[in-house]
Amino acid sequence: MKCPKCRAENPDYAYYCGSCASELRGGNQAEAGEGDSRRAEPRTKIENVLHRNLVRIGENVARKRRGLMGRFIWRSGTIVFKSEFEEVSLCVDKEGNVSVNRGIPAKSAIMLEGPHDSFLMMFHDEHHVTVVPESIDVSVEGIKSPHDEGARQILRDAADKLLRNLFE
Repeated sequence: MKCPKCRAENPDYAYYCGSCASELRGGNQAEAGEGDSRRAEPRTKIENVLHRNLVRIGENVARKRRGLMGRFIWRSGTIVFKSEFEEVSLCVDKEGNVSVNRGIPAKSAIMLEGPHDSFLMMFHDEHHVTVVPESIDVSVEGIKSPHDEGARQILRDAADKLLRNLFE
């Protein structure tokens, strides 16, 4: 299915564009009936994607612990994935152990927040997570959300690189 706004390809089950977050189908979510799948839990959960890749992520963290990514993740420790359906945290402790937890911890370092379909598009090839879609907001704890588009792009690029290194 192509997005009518940005022309990006989206899976048939998507209700929102994974690239620009535009609605792909008529009507709005508030009007959705009980049988409408937009009200139902998604078939693919972010938590499941993270659990499937936990061993590989742990190996990548251990291998790159001394590099730039290692210093960044040790300082931050947690990446939060928040959609309209779930809030999941990928946590790395000081010893390099990686875990997936439901919810948002008291101290979350990196927050990725956007439509669930956008996360599914980002994880469509779990071995090559390279780009955080524009529809997903990226923020870092302790840093006010930048109003400057250039600063926002730098933050997004850093999140892209971090995810690429974790999932490669």
